[in-house]
Amino acid sequence: MHALCTLTFMVLLTLVTSTAQAEGLIHQLPKDGAWVRYDVSGEAKGPDGAVKATLKGTLTISSVGETTVDNEKCRWIELDTQIDFKTNGGREGKQSEVLKLLIPEKFLTKNQNPIDQVLKAYKKNSQGTIQQLDPKDSSGRSFQGMDEFFHSPLKQLKKLEAEVVETKLGKLKCEGWQGRETKNETVFKTQTRLHEKAPFGVVSFRYEKERIRNGQSNGKRDSVLKLVDYGKNAKSQLSDSQ
Repeated sequence: MHALCTLTFMVLLTLVTSTAQAEGLIHQLPKDGAWVRYDVSGEAKGPDGAVKATLKGTLTISSVGETTVDNEKCRWIELDTQIDFKTNGGREGKQSEVLKLLIPEKFLTKNQNPIDQVLKAYKKNSQGTIQQLDPKDSSGRSFQGMDEFFHSPLKQLKKLEAEVVETKLGKLKCEGWQGRETKNETVFKTQTRLHEKAPFGVVSFRYEKERIRNGQSNGKRDSVLKLVDYGKNAKSQLSDSQ
């Protein structure tokens, strides 16, 4: 899939379409109730390199419940996306969406693919309507579209030198990883900065996805996520959905 979520990146989807595995935003599982918020910025470019659309907003990841399914410990993970977008054609808007996903804990760590392991899922749209999603049918595309941010590592990985990153957690010396993968004429690149003090392990994340046709760029998009806030005692925005 191809977006931060189906709603928030629908503008960018019209410019670049592709699939790839990505380094994820979950590298460790904190205690239940932990949450982290990232500032998100990004843009989409056409084949000529001109910017076609920009976006800015936040993504909040929260652990909002624990349960056991078939003798496996599971977590309810909530993803709150709030994005403002603008196209060069003058279209502007705000998209919001909350996804609540039940995932076995063993898949909520580095080198795993949590999106492919969702047992139950719910979505609340910008109008406040709550819908249960089926991971096995087309309704599951709402969270499968998050696979750029919650997936296994790219095939080509390179460790980067540690770098000091200033965050609300303080100045952190963060290890880094750079990833790259080419699949179905799509080049996907990521750069991730990690520190154990970050609730889910990730301090910053950058990705770029470019579609290639006949050796030429058919357009690309990129996004940058930076940790700006964190906390405890997270409460579900879909508390009646279990």
